[in-house]
Amino acid sequence: MFKFNYIFGFLTIISLNFGSCSSDESTDGSTDAETETATDSGDYLITEAAFNGTSLVSFETVTATLEDGSSAECFQLTFSSNPVESGPFCPETINDIGGLGVYDGNTNPGFQVMKAELFNAMEADGYDIVDDEGNINTDDFASGPVDGDLAYCLQAAPDNNLQLTFLIPTTPKLASSNNDIDTIELVGVSIDGAPINGAPPSVANLREKKQVIFLL
Repeated sequence: MFKFNYIFGFLTIISLNFGSCSSDESTDGSTDAETETATDSGDYLITEAAFNGTSLVSFETVTATLEDGSSAECFQLTFSSNPVESGPFCPETINDIGGLGVYDGNTNPGFQVMKAELFNAMEADGYDIVDDEGNINTDDFASGPVDGDLAYCLQAAPDNNLQLTFLIPTTPKLASSNNDIDTIELVGVSIDGAPINGAPPSVANLREKKQVIFLL
């Protein structure tokens, strides 16, 4: 079973002001942190009862290293993947309506719904994302190589065997400076275990005429 470790300072955007935990991950997915069973006792801001028990696989405390090099007690939360129904994402055709995305091209840029107006704007800017039958080019990262001359809407195929692990300090600690959130940088986790990330990558500044549109 695949497992990804996510490491951050505190829930959601509060991580801007707190040091975050880090831990070395071995090839089998384990860490070198000391693990104990976590309980809801104490004066912690985060408790196991706050999370969706259906998707929460384990809730433990570990000793891990903060970004400033000091050791601290951290919550280690592991969730099953795809804990809640997701979507819609990429529409099948230009006449359908999908999810939300950020477009930063020249024509009608901004945060908007994925529908005809968006894809017509992309086509006007030279991105070949709609075929001759009106179908939206979509890449699910599992169907093999794509045509490098086309643009694609990204909709990764789900992996229901995946587990996501997050480390959060049990006692928040102020960082020495504010953190500017990078593109798709992890900043938090929902009560269901869904990662909360920063802004998606740019569409217009990836590479000449081979851009893709990224989803939130």
